[in-house]
Amino acid sequence: MINPLTKEKFFSDKEFYKTMFNIAIPISIQNVISSSLNMVDTIMIGSLGATCVASVGIANRLFFILILLLFGISTGATVFTSQYWGKKDIPNIRKVLGMALSSSLFVGFIMMVVMLTIPHLVMSIFTKDSEIIKYGSLFLKINSISFVFTSITFTYAFICRSTGNTKLPMFITIFCLGINTLLNYCLIFGNFGFPQMGVAGAAISTNIARFFECFFLILLIYLNNYPAAAKIREMRFDFSFFKNFLKTTMPIISNEFFWVIGITIYSIIYARMGTNEIAAISIISPIESIAIGIFFGLANACSIMLGNQLGINNNSKADKYAKRFIRLGLVFSIFFGILLIIFADKILSFYKVDKVIIDLSKNILIILCIFLWIKIFNMITIVGILRSGGDVKFSLFMDTGAVWVFGVPLVFIAAFILKLPLPLVYLLSMFEEVVKGCLGIFRIYSKKWIKNLVG
Repeated sequence: MINPLTKEKFFSDKEFYKTMFNIAIPISIQNVISSSLNMVDTIMIGSLGATCVASVGIANRLFFILILLLFGISTGATVFTSQYWGKKDIPNIRKVLGMALSSSLFVGFIMMVVMLTIPHLVMSIFTKDSEIIKYGSLFLKINSISFVFTSITFTYAFICRSTGNTKLPMFITIFCLGINTLLNYCLIFGNFGFPQMGVAGAAISTNIARFFECFFLILLIYLNNYPAAAKIREMRFDFSFFKNFLKTTMPIISNEFFWVIGITIYSIIYARMGTNEIAAISIISPIESIAIGIFFGLANACSIMLGNQLGINNNSKADKYAKRFIRLGLVFSIFFGILLIIFADKILSFYKVDKVIIDLSKNILIILCIFLWIKIFNMITIVGILRSGGDVKFSLFMDTGAVWVFGVPLVFIAAFILKLPLPLVYLLSMFEEVVKGCLGIFRIYSKKWIKNLVG
């Protein structure tokens, strides 16, 4: 394994760290806050009982599918945008925006229609509990309206980030978290004269928050004429450009699609193990999203900064930056995992659910913390390093292969054949991360990921 303390002292390259922190910190804050929208729902819904927690948890896993598909499209666009930004080629950045936006809207619209028309059928894939299906379907049907807003927001936010404007999406997301929390307090519990709507209130609050997030982001981008402020004619379709775009982005989208299906199967298995089990997973999922979100800015900064260097053919610096990002990710993720274990009881005390669910949640949280460092290493490797150079086919092989060859079979056998308790089943799901980590180390040091995609 890479020794994080070899070859150079931390913070010896002031220009590197200044650029990295300017990109990473706003992105991390935005992702943590965005993940907190779901966590706020889960905490507030917790007082309504395990069934409501489980139903909202499953519904949020379906929203997570949308997020990962949008992430695949947007990171594919970022591969090009960051390299074009290295050359300050704004016209081509706006072409990329048009292609990414149309693809994201297509995905968001299809998922919205599915959740509006057959929410009961979708929920029944995860559980046979009629009460969970009832509440989850209600939440999904209402919340699905926000899918189109989220698709637009995601695309514009990624283009902003890859052109150096990381603070605007962050501030808007902070504002929308405040809206969501206030409306949750009003609509879930019926405070300040509002009707008491429970699960439906949480969904309506999220819809309103996502709408304002989309509206204010686009308004400020166009008012300030940022690089993402493309006119319709600037986003025109160009077949040869689109062909090149698809060549890079389709493996990334396929990667996210097959990976998210694997992760969804995990959720189905956990849900089929029982109400307490899916309630515990529903509590841990937003905590995991926040933990990963803290380091997501680091992975994005890695992708953007490496892409900038590759765009001007500075391959040796890109390679040097890649290894530096790995060292940073390892050190900070180990430190954060230890902190999370120390404060586990305090974090879980916010959830007003049965002790058996809290105990399950704590055991899962400890396992997550132990393996957090390798999760972050893999995220930086795939999202930050390999994709920055367009090494997307290997990323597809590495990411989806580990899930389907190792992760899903192990979890299925553990849950339904060996009938192991949830913490042990969850522990076995981490084996896929170990496999990815081993593959990632060899790929990085082979330097086959280093490519200039924009000439």
